[in-house]
Amino acid sequence: MTDPQEDKISVDDLTVKVKRAARPITFCNTMLRATEEEVTKIVKKLGL
Repeated sequence: MTDPQEDKISVDDLTVKVKRAARPITFCNTMLRATEEEVTKIVKKLGL
């Protein structure tokens, strides 16, 4: 097993990787919020 602290990555490469990872997270978060709003509206219409 390797020590993760021994892995070296440049700040520029890390920035690229973090930005790449943030895109799908942001997309999913947006979709989940929109779905939550729709479900809330439907529940209110049903009087639940």
